[in-house]
Amino acid sequence: MDNKISKLIYDLEQAILNMENIIRGCTDVEFKENMMMKLAVERLFEIIGEAVNRIKKNDKTIYEMIDESDKIICFRNVITHGYDIIDDDITWSISNEKIPVLKESIRRIKEHLTD
Repeated sequence: MDNKISKLIYDLEQAILNMENIIRGCTDVEFKENMMMKLAVERLFEIIGEAVNRIKKNDKTIYEMIDESDKIICFRNVITHGYDIIDDDITWSISNEKIPVLKESIRRIKEHLTD
């Protein structure tokens, strides 16, 4: 695997792990009331979206293996440029429903690359 792609995959894995650790055991109400948690999760979504965007520019095959890759980049853009329209319910939902899907995509990519 290309070193650049390896680094981006690593960054994705670390961002996912950090997000899982931050929201573990938390409810949606606790999330909405905790500004530090919201900011940390939003920052991790920025990292995730940027890593996926860089993968897109460097390896289309890997990019296509990432479920909902276009939506990931779009959400990163909303968080980065549309800070005033971020919806806590949507952020919470994506954190809980889509991060596990992304984690599985990364697992499949790593498996594919080691075959």
